[in-house]
Amino acid sequence: MLTIAFFRLIRNPVYCGLILININPAEQQMVKEMREALISERQFYDVQSIITTKRQVIAKADTLKATFFLRGFLICPHCNQKLSGSDSFC
Repeated sequence: MLTIAFFRLIRNPVYCGLILININPAEQQMVKEMREALISERQFYDVQSIITTKRQVIAKADTLKATFFLRGFLICPHCNQKLSGSDSFC
């Protein structure tokens, strides 16, 4: 719940001095506030571009491939599903 509140907070244009006005149900417009903004518009839009960009998650794929080189090739004799591998730490 805290994460949702945080993302709602950093997406709020009020912090850069902009207010979203609904002109009609199909049209909205951003209007500059009279008060001083907490952050610049540039900073706001930089953050928006970062949080909306889909980033490729690169896990330990190369390490896992080297460790579990038979992953996906071995078949379970009981259920005929491909076997996978995982690390376990003691």
